[in-house]
Amino acid sequence: MGAGMIWVIRKARRGLGAFLGGLAAWAVLAPAPALAQQVNPTPAVSIGVASLIDPASADAYYGSHAGSSGSSVLQSTPAELTLLAQALPSDPGGLAAADKIYQYVRNNIEITWTYGLSKGALGAMIDRAGTAFDQANLMVVLLQQAGYTASYQAGTITLNGAQFAAWSGITNATAACQLLANGGIPAQVNGSTTANCNYGSATVSSVTLAHVWVSAQIGGTSYVFDPAYKTHVFKSGVNLAGATGLTSGAPLAASSDGGTTNSSQSGVNFVQNLNMDRSGGLTAALTGYASNYLAYLSNNSVNNISLAAAEPEDVIGGQLIARYEVPSGGLRQTSLPYASTVQHSWGAIPGAYRTTLRVQIAKVNPPDATTFTTIVDKTLFVDEIYGRKLIFDTNFDLAHPYVGNNGTDAYSYFIGSLRLLDEAGAGPDLVGSANCDPSNVHLPALAQFCRADKPTFSAGTVTLTANHPYVASANGGTALDGSYMDATTTKPVDMVLPFVIASAWGDADRGLVDKWGTRTDKSLPSISNTTSSCETCYTPITGSEGDGRREQLTAAWIVQASRAARRAPARPAGPFCFHPAPRYWRGRGRHGPGSLLAQQSQSTHLSVGRRQLRSGGHRLRHESGKHHRQRRRPARRAPGHRRHRRRPGGQRRGPDRRPAGHHLDRHTLRMGQPPAGGRGQRRR
Repeated sequence: MGAGMIWVIRKARRGLGAFLGGLAAWAVLAPAPALAQQVNPTPAVSIGVASLIDPASADAYYGSHAGSSGSSVLQSTPAELTLLAQALPSDPGGLAAADKIYQYVRNNIEITWTYGLSKGALGAMIDRAGTAFDQANLMVVLLQQAGYTASYQAGTITLNGAQFAAWSGITNATAACQLLANGGIPAQVNGSTTANCNYGSATVSSVTLAHVWVSAQIGGTSYVFDPAYKTHVFKSGVNLAGATGLTSGAPLAASSDGGTTNSSQSGVNFVQNLNMDRSGGLTAALTGYASNYLAYLSNNSVNNISLAAAEPEDVIGGQLIARYEVPSGGLRQTSLPYASTVQHSWGAIPGAYRTTLRVQIAKVNPPDATTFTTIVDKTLFVDEIYGRKLIFDTNFDLAHPYVGNNGTDAYSYFIGSLRLLDEAGAGPDLVGSANCDPSNVHLPALAQFCRADKPTFSAGTVTLTANHPYVASANGGTALDGSYMDATTTKPVDMVLPFVIASAWGDADRGLVDKWGTRTDKSLPSISNTTSSCETCYTPITGSEGDGRREQLTAAWIVQASRAARRAPARPAGPFCFHPAPRYWRGRGRHGPGSLLAQQSQSTHLSVGRRQLRSGGHRLRHESGKHHRQRRRPARRAPGHRRHRRRPGGQRRGPDRRPAGHHLDRHTLRMGQPPAGGRGQRRR
């Protein structure tokens, strides 16, 4: 499965809120009582290496496995795909809709070199990239929406060296083997399957790989199409060293002078006191390189087009799909233009070939927060959820207490729902009549949990598990156990407010930003000032959850990370693909332009009683049933402002305003609190 990144994004954390994530990763945030612990740092990127698997062995493996137990959540074809099919109609006396659909997928969707159904039809359309399965899925759905009978043909195709090079840009047999093996694609290179890809310096003469393509009924005849195979134009880009005037070692020399120290500590090399801005320092050197580069782009051209206005691939290297024009009368072929063997014909892709994401959410049990209840356990097909927002939504019910059995303990009624929403806020409903909301207010949800709980016990864990449709083993051996790149991670999470699980699988495009950039922020529940004797009361101001902005920021980061990763290998040339694996990017800091605010568990504590939730530029305080929103305290207190001093033991002076019988501690939950003077992020 192609893959990328998964995060859990918190709502209502100082406007932009808390963010945890990682390249090719998932993350969950928020501490909880009895859950706060040191999280061991992990690398941001994990490189997957697998053995090459023979197509026949892989087919036998899939045949012996029934497939994923993931549940279907799609109740209808996504509206985006229906509209796209309507935009590709037949031309009177010209191309049929089937030819237009093939031409659209073939010319616009880039190949992702991983095996199995990953982001699916909608994801391929959004990101303009997908696996062979994703592209076949997109074409079949569009054909069916246009009124055709279409199916999947699965088996193997055999390409000669020139055909494979035109598709992948690779001519070296070892490199071809590594591309296919590490993408989980069963194959033979030059007529053999060498598990460790040691083909020496041999060039590619033939490649046989497991593949899927499309069959469609047109005029009573079955014709075949392979939208995933497409030739490319490969570009080497400019010589950056020559264009910038860079020579090896020059930046280091510019940044070093008599005051620079090179040393090591605990076996780690370091350098300090670099010459950045002093005469002849690194800043001046970098400015000179940039000026040289801009002058080079302005004074040189490719195909009579200035490099300053050319495609990025003309400058940094890369590949572009070579456009294909369907011949007059349509593409009518009953077999592919290269050798192929059909092993299976499917009306729908079996679960064994589909990627799944399992979401498990556990919630602490009051009163001691030492035991947990699993409130959500849902396995989802990634191709059905990609492009949507997977949200764990809570009711934030703090103003309607529920009195416990002893008549004294005040509770609120916690309602948590796992929801899958499009940009309009609509989504599938698998709960229906099983709705447990006592107010009988129900929103579409995949799963739901209700219980009378103290709001301060709205904490627990989230476990995310990715299961890929690969055959290879995670340890790089030749065993066929399907564990390659599968991953599970568990993180503490606070559920007082909702959070979003954002995911990306394979290459991402700005289409994801466009889809996630349409929703505005929701407002926090209105909480009025009901007392005249409250501490440091200020004018009530409506707060924002910051969810819309956070989703936009998340989508933008996903796309930027994907593009940056793909640009990196463009210089030496060669395909690049994502796989998901549990890695974390944790940080905290003031959320200045371009930065992300995340939650630091070591400096965060949760306990029952008074809670202080930062939302937007304001502070929302809930104190023993008295709720009011106030402006953040100014740096200097107003004249006459009285500061309550703490007595030994942490008690404040002044009356205790809790209602009788309200036995709650007086601790505070501080979430998303920035470090003193800190800006930016740090990796975990």
